[in-house]
Amino acid sequence: MIELFKFRDVDYAISFPNGFVKGKRYPVILHFHGAGSRGRDISLAIDNQLFNAQISGNKDLADCIIVAPQC
Repeated sequence: MIELFKFRDVDYAISFPNGFVKGKRYPVILHFHGAGSRGRDISLAIDNQLFNAQISGNKDLADCIIVAPQC
């Protein structure tokens, strides 16, 4: 499940694991994009191998929260 947020002037996406339970502790991965994903289009931050691997069921990412700022 991917949700979009805005903090001040920065858009960011957070991918929560399937079965996410609020209050439970999860490892967090901060995903900083390269220069090719700069700008204001948040879809560039979401369309990447890390999010796709988690969505596809990668067991190493199954219980992680992934945070990707767009700048």
